[in-house]
Amino acid sequence: MGVPSNADRKWRIKETEYWIDLGRENIKNNISTIICGFSNPGEGIHNNKDYIKFILLDAGNEIIKQRIIGRYQTEESKQELKRVSGDSVKKFIEDNISFLETLRNICKNDKRCDIIDTINKPPQEVAELIMKVIE
Repeated sequence: MGVPSNADRKWRIKETEYWIDLGRENIKNNISTIICGFSNPGEGIHNNKDYIKFILLDAGNEIIKQRIIGRYQTEESKQELKRVSGDSVKKFIEDNISFLETLRNICKNDKRCDIIDTINKPPQEVAELIMKVIE
């Protein structure tokens, strides 16, 4: 399905709430659900219910920059980023890095949010830390 060309904050919140509702339904059937993506806990997603858990997979600015560059290597991926965000890779990196400190502060002050430092951690260790948070 992906991100529509007219995606905005309202669409993002609606989609996030859809996936959270799906996760709640799955709980009733003894199914665990992990939803991966970017969501700002400060946007009041789903009326700030306590059953939602946010995890910020944090890293330093240079690592974030390198990870984003790694995701947008092809012309097709760069065009898709431009379509969904309206930004070039360079601008997307700048915006992410400039918002990172704000997001860290939001997470530090939100009881539903944990911060996992991913610097110098292999994926297996990060996965284990995530499991500790959600268990």
